[in-house]
Amino acid sequence: MELASERRKFLGPARVLAQNPFSRPQPGEPRFALRPRIAARDKWRRIEGIFRVKTFLREYRQAWTARQSHAANVLFPAGTYLLRLMHGVQCAGAA
Repeated sequence: MELASERRKFLGPARVLAQNPFSRPQPGEPRFALRPRIAARDKWRRIEGIFRVKTFLREYRQAWTARQSHAANVLFPAGTYLLRLMHGVQCAGAA
């Protein structure tokens, strides 16, 4: 068992219930250090996923800027969902 080998334990119900539900992390404690969008064991798949996200964000930003400028026939990248659903924007087909 991983926890046993690392000499870690669960708090248990009594100690969990004894905690203050309104407490916050102390100042200086690390918070939100990682915000992963891509999880993969394979390094190259992870790099490919990061590249796809960056490409999507760049294309989306360009389409959004064009839409804000009232350009006609703006094409949003595949994966744009809410704007297509709620506002009827045109989207590229899935790759």
